[in-house]
Amino acid sequence: MTTNICKGCTRNVILKKQEVDRILSKNKVSENQLVSKEVFEKRMSACKTCSSIVYGTTCSHSGCLVEYRAKFTHKHCPSPHGSRW
Repeated sequence: MTTNICKGCTRNVILKKQEVDRILSKNKVSENQLVSKEVFEKRMSACKTCSSIVYGTTCSHSGCLVEYRAKFTHKHCPSPHGSRW
């Protein structure tokens, strides 16, 4: 049985674009910690076509919002089958 409720926090895991943007805007980091727009777009393209993305926003391997994880230079794709980016 599939549910839209997070097992860990009992909240709805379906996030609207505005909610994702709000979460991302709260994290203030220096520019050198972020990938370029081009790298970010390539990473997001890979994530969007991955069978491990759930609810259109979340990586099933890490539990992270893919838009958040894809922004950082020190992050990588957590797929156990090999990084997609």
